[in-house]
Amino acid sequence: MSVAHASPVEVSEARPRLRAAISLEALAYVALFMAAVGLRWIRLGVPPLSEAEARQAMAAWHLISPRAPGAGLIESPLVFAGAAIGFFVAGASNAAARFLPMLGGVALVFTPLAFRRRMGRFPALLATAWLALSPVAVATSRQVGGIGLSMLGLVLALAALDRVLRTHRRGAALFAGGALGAALLSDYGTLAGLLAMGIGFGFARATDEEELLTPEAIRDALSGFPWGALVGGLLGTLAILGTLFFLVPDGPGAAADLLGRFVAGLTHRSAGATYAGLTLVLYEPVLLILGLTGAWLASQSGLPWQRFLAGWGVAALLLTLVYPGALPGHSLWSVVPLVGLAGLVIGDLLEVKTGGPVWGAWVHAAGTIGLLGMVFASLSRHLRAPRTLPIPPGAPPQAVLFELPLDLTLTVLWIILLVVLWLTVASLWGPRAAWRGTGLSLALLAPLIALGGSVSLAFTRPTSPYEPLNVSPPQPMLDLLVQTAEEIGNFSVGHPHEASITVQADPNGALAWALRDFNAVTFVLRADPTVESAMVITPAGGADPALGSGYVGQDFVIERTWRPVGLNASQFLSWALYRRANTPPVETRVILWVREDVYRMAQTEGTEP
Repeated sequence: MSVAHASPVEVSEARPRLRAAISLEALAYVALFMAAVGLRWIRLGVPPLSEAEARQAMAAWHLISPRAPGAGLIESPLVFAGAAIGFFVAGASNAAARFLPMLGGVALVFTPLAFRRRMGRFPALLATAWLALSPVAVATSRQVGGIGLSMLGLVLALAALDRVLRTHRRGAALFAGGALGAALLSDYGTLAGLLAMGIGFGFARATDEEELLTPEAIRDALSGFPWGALVGGLLGTLAILGTLFFLVPDGPGAAADLLGRFVAGLTHRSAGATYAGLTLVLYEPVLLILGLTGAWLASQSGLPWQRFLAGWGVAALLLTLVYPGALPGHSLWSVVPLVGLAGLVIGDLLEVKTGGPVWGAWVHAAGTIGLLGMVFASLSRHLRAPRTLPIPPGAPPQAVLFELPLDLTLTVLWIILLVVLWLTVASLWGPRAAWRGTGLSLALLAPLIALGGSVSLAFTRPTSPYEPLNVSPPQPMLDLLVQTAEEIGNFSVGHPHEASITVQADPNGALAWALRDFNAVTFVLRADPTVESAMVITPAGGADPALGSGYVGQDFVIERTWRPVGLNASQFLSWALYRRANTPPVETRVILWVREDVYRMAQTEGTEP
């Protein structure tokens, strides 16, 4: 009787708790969706397109508007297809050019849900949260490029392949092939991502002490595998998306060029780009610590998928560090598997019960965060306005033996206190309790650090050359140049986009894209005395061009480039913490020349370019 009576009571009590847990989880995912969309969509079209972005946007715009001056360059067939569709639907704009990468970035955030059954509910939620706030993931989602789309395709292909191996469903195999094809059409770094996954499987196979991945087990898993559906999905995607539904016959050639770029990247470093490994350290320091910890723990797991994830994460990190052709955004190769490993670690930290009271680990975490804050505050003060203490104190200048850097000394003392705190907790409740408190402090700091970096990249410093993820960023003055040209057009011909403009620049670059709405633009190799258009745009520097009439000019900074080269330790720390430096960036300037008669007309109307 007691057993029969207890059973329905337990079920009736469990169901409300289950519904509450599900509703809280759903609310968490809704909040993460809003955060992911907000960081990726808001002000998406405000920063001008860079040279690399403009080349791809011009290629798509040339397809929609064949009269466009430049043909552009298809560097990512999938991005090209997305931009062309976006321009056809919504018109040519910065936001439309970046819409598909943004959409792919939002989708990438929720890919851990595809592995929720293996990872567990809470680790999958943690991995999703990390991807939503990751500065690397946010930056690649706000640029015209295929890095985020490539990782999305690879992860979706992996999830579909996992389903195929369990169910042998042809639909899942078809989806896996399509996702892999989309990844291959997105970015030349897709091959590096595939290589990292292959190394991950090799590691899981080499450490298979449980004999779950024996040749016989692999043959059994592959027996009845729908290879035809997989290959069909792959080839169909390459054919359809690679040619934009057969509208662009050059698409397959552009896809083949991705292989050439990957091979070239084996020996040539990308010019003007910050080292991808340094980018990863600057933006994702906590992820590296927790992710590598998770890789070490997962490598000892009896579950093959955890060992695969560990091998994939470490291999991706090594490829990010050693592949010369990696751009800063390619640090996403490492971020995606490491967030899964970090999610497993944080989940264990919250569930594992160690020695000592329950509150002990949280008190230790709070103390660690406080001391780390003091370290940061003292180091920041030393970098901004260093204070010194004469030794001996109060001695006249001629009697001072040396000056002690006060804030730097305080920084060292705070670090010593961190070590003392850890040793105290370890002596009271054991090393595991001390490591748990340290891990919890990092887990609490991670979203704050990530959110700060993402907000800076998206809103406060989207065009700063000191941000490594901004490769040669265009400047807001490019928009000011366009606005000035529109005002001149209004005064000279009564329409903002009908005045004649001669431009000495690449017809496929950022300047050409910014002037795409003007109807009387001529691109020339060199401005000469035959030029008599209402406006002329030439590179700044050197002698003024010899034009056919008298002109008045104003220069505009349209691009800034900076790399962390030649910095001492103090300057490097200042840049790493605040993204500022004493060394000025290299500026690209152009001069907008206005014909004198048009200029006098503008002055009469009260506007001066």
